[in-house]
Parts: sequence; structure tokens; C-alpha cells
Amino acid sequence: MNLDELKPGYETDKLVAEAIGYPAAWIEDGQCRIGTNVTRPTTGKTIGYKHVFAPTADLNDAFWAAEQLGKSFYFLRLTTQEKWECALEPYYAVVADTPVLAICKAILISKEQPNVGKNGKKVP
Repeated sequence: MNLDELKPGYETDKLVAEAIGYPAAWIEDGQCRIGTNVTRPTTGKTIGYKHVFAPTADLNDAFWAAEQLGKSFYFLRLTTQEKWECALEPYYAVVADTPVLAICKAILISKEQPNVGKNGKKVP
């Protein structure tokens, strides 16, 4: 996957959903959706819930997705370049034009290359 060519949209949203452990993410009406099943304690019936998941458009979804990995991360604005930088443990930084895309790229790179450390160096 070439992260430099990553574009906001439901295809990238689906990749992020899969990276954080939602392999059942699907596309419906041009939007990425994720779902969970909940069993009601009073009736014992299982109910499926689904909601739109758009981390490339919604900052709350992007931060929620990053938190699901259980890793430390940092996020900052590069004022000299008018870009955003984000990295999840082990801190392989990525840069993007928008904050949500920076977070999504960091999630995908952390899953794609889990043994890459600071400055792109391999860690044991």
C-alpha cells in the first residue's frame, strides 16, 4: 500500500476499520459501516447495531480508531509546511494535508509495519 496515494473516502475508511479489528466492515450507500452485536440482558436477544464509520472525514472517528489500538500516539500541526503529522507507537511518523488523514495513515502504517521504530529504523 502506498500511503502517499491514500485519499479520503469510504475505501480508506474500510481499510482503517479492518486495521483496528473490524473485519466485518462493509460499504453501504457509499459509506463505510461497522457493526457490533449486543445481547439484551432482560430478553437474551442479540441485536445488531451498525453505524457510519468515517475516520477520513470525522476527527472523532479518527481519534476513536487510534485509541482502539491501545498504543501511545502524538499528533501535531507542522506550521511551516501547512501539514499535519501523526505517529503511533513505535512512532513512525506520517505527514498528511489534513489531521484526519494523518491519523488514518499512522494507523495503517503501524499495522503494516509493526516493527518500524522512530525515524523508520527497524526495532527488535
